[in-house]
Amino acid sequence: MNSIFTTSRELTGVITSMTQARPGKKWRVHFSATDWFADAEQAFDFKPGEVVRVIGQKTATTLLIEPV
Repeated sequence: MNSIFTTSRELTGVITSMTQARPGKKWRVHFSATDWFADAEQAFDFKPGEVVRVIGQKTATTLLIEPV
C-alpha cells in the first residue's frame, strides 16, 4: 500500500469533478497535492467542492472515498 496511508491522521480530499455517470460513478479528488481518480464502495452522490474522507487506495491511480 502507498505510504500516504501510513498515518493516523484523518485523510480528506476535495471533489473536483465527476468523470463518469452511474452505473460506476467515478470522481476526481484533489488529495495530497495532486488530483486522483476516486471511487466509492457505496452509491454516494458527491458534488464538486465537497470534502470527502479518503479510506484507501483501490488501484495505483484510484482512491476509495466516503462522506466525511
